[in-house]
Amino acid sequence: MRHVIDALSARLGSPPRPIAGDALSLSLSLPPPPPWLTDDDGLNLIYDRHTDLVTHGEVALATIVMANTVLWEPGTDDAPASVVYTFDPTLLQHPHRLEQYGHAQYRHHKSTEDPPRDPWLRQIYEQLYSGLDRAMHQRLPPEETGGHPVYHSATVVFRAHLEDGKLGDGPLPVLVLRRGPPPWPCMIVPSSLWSAT
Repeated sequence: MRHVIDALSARLGSPPRPIAGDALSLSLSLPPPPPWLTDDDGLNLIYDRHTDLVTHGEVALATIVMANTVLWEPGTDDAPASVVYTFDPTLLQHPHRLEQYGHAQYRHHKSTEDPPRDPWLRQIYEQLYSGLDRAMHQRLPPEETGGHPVYHSATVVFRAHLEDGKLGDGPLPVLVLRRGPPPWPCMIVPSSLWSAT
């Protein structure tokens, strides 16, 4: 997967990128907000800061922690998901480890265990328990990731950005905004830009 991330980074170019109406910019455009996205939903940040995401976003490797079940089947509805991602070169070489960290985080969703006492672990637990807390660029505790910097974020999965219009197995590249005031959003890079690399 490292070669995919490197090729995509080269294709997108270094920030800041122009946002003229070329094919690249059009590929990264967003469909209208879905009807379920209320004004107070933290995922509005993806729309509000979309220009910054396109011009200054950095490519990272991500894996799905959990996603609305409709996204695993063909359909037309865009829906929310949670991802974990990293910029760490070691994990780019070994994406299965990132997937393991993502699967480990899923255990918090609707968990019947007592919430962790550790404040950092408790925050992650609460974000994933209901699936409705919109974390953005929240670092996972290093003891859960072998010391590698791995981040958790909510995002919107856009059907138009997916190969075959649905989620599949395996890692995905994301654009992550790490400039300006936090919180920092991320979005899945459209498959048209990377699936053939």
